[in-house]
Amino acid sequence: MSPAAFILPLQTGIPPVSDALTRGVLELATEPTALPPAIEPAWNSNPLNIAAVLIFTFWMMLNIRAIIHITPALADCLVRWKGSVNLDKSIQLSRERNTAARILFLCGGLLVSRYGLLRSGVIDGLPAIWQTPAIFGVLTAYALLRRIIYLFMSRHVRKREIFMAGHTASYNFGIWIAIAMLLAAGAGSALSIPEADMKNILTGICLFFYIFYLIRKMQIFNSCYHKFMSFLYLCGLELLPTAALTAVAVFS
Repeated sequence: MSPAAFILPLQTGIPPVSDALTRGVLELATEPTALPPAIEPAWNSNPLNIAAVLIFTFWMMLNIRAIIHITPALADCLVRWKGSVNLDKSIQLSRERNTAARILFLCGGLLVSRYGLLRSGVIDGLPAIWQTPAIFGVLTAYALLRRIIYLFMSRHVRKREIFMAGHTASYNFGIWIAIAMLLAAGAGSALSIPEADMKNILTGICLFFYIFYLIRKMQIFNSCYHKFMSFLYLCGLELLPTAALTAVAVFS
């Protein structure tokens, strides 16, 4: 028998490719998949944050004696409204208070940045390295707005020293807010409290002291002005700038 007799059946038994591969499952994606989101660097690895923490630590160590010296006067501001008035009457205490307020403003801003207490679309859209400077920019603009409103309203008031004591009471309570936040953040770090819970705790601390501050400020104004006028001063000096800050955080 010729070799062709064996080759022919073999050739006729193999179907064409189009008939053999009639169906199948494609395991690979037909379109390119999106790249995974980039992992943001940790807050404490940001060089600007590290530099700001070092500045705060060094500045705090240089003025620790003055801060300790002013603590009893600051405690008196918590106990009674006259404490803020008496503190403003002392040149030395008011100078030490202002220095402590600047130092702890830096501390408070760092904590706000670290735990994301002031979040907005604009700030979140910035590169991580610029988010802390942006937060300080917003807080500085808030402080400047309060200062401008105070200078505008203080031109036509009587008992200007009382009016000024009501304004600078924010420094006294701002110091307590920063100290309480710093202690809470330290305790939270030691106890490994989740950051989401720490954010709620720090927000609660800010709200508590802010409401307490508004009460004391209203009492300071009531000691000299009519209650309705005191309320108008409170709205202009505090509620208006705070509403502007809240609008930046919520609507930007």
